[in-house]
Amino acid sequence: MFRSSEERVSTSRSITPVRVREGWRSWRLRFLLSVASQVSLTWWNGQKKTVSRERALALYAYTLETPPLYSKFTSALRDCVDNDRNYKANFPYKSLHYYLSAALEELRSSRGGGGRSITLFRGSSRTYNLSVGETKQFEMFTSSSENRTVGEVFAGDKTLFHITTTLGVSIKDYSAFPGQDEWLIPPCSPFLVTKTLGEVGRPRVEIFLSSGFAPSPTITLLITVLLTQCRLFW
Repeated sequence: MFRSSEERVSTSRSITPVRVREGWRSWRLRFLLSVASQVSLTWWNGQKKTVSRERALALYAYTLETPPLYSKFTSALRDCVDNDRNYKANFPYKSLHYYLSAALEELRSSRGGGGRSITLFRGSSRTYNLSVGETKQFEMFTSSSENRTVGEVFAGDKTLFHITTTLGVSIKDYSAFPGQDEWLIPPCSPFLVTKTLGEVGRPRVEIFLSSGFAPSPTITLLITVLLTQCRLFW
């Protein structure tokens, strides 16, 4: 069903950081087993085979509401992102981290290698006091939608981001909730605040972000692994 662990390690060694490779076999197997029951053969057969099954599983598992792998993965990554040693010793989702980055790169490559500029919407239940001209980084994988209504649902009366970017990759075809028109933005992506609407403390603040340069998801994985000074923005 899948290529052997030895073959998988061999073919990906050149682009996979050492600490992601460590424990590869056990975490790969554990991850696949944890989501196998969630993904039916019918679902897989209905997909456009743009990415490998393992990477498609990673995207699908990331979007699941139950089990809440997304929140656990994000929380664990947040705890380790500024501590290389802690990541290597304690981060339990190295395979998922790699597969997500590899999936985004494979999807981008299949679409010509460059991202098109698009405005995406991300709702957050947090408030942010940001000013025009500031530069901010999304340190984690950033879920967003091309559907403003979806962003508004998640924002409630807090914060709605308008993100104009070439960094995003559509994962709608691999999402557990395709109706959300979900896009994923790689970690450590820089954005410039270009406009704000509303005031903190009042119903819904809208923040407009813009980016231009679109690094490879493999590069962003390496940045996430090696960069220890990223400021948390989540």
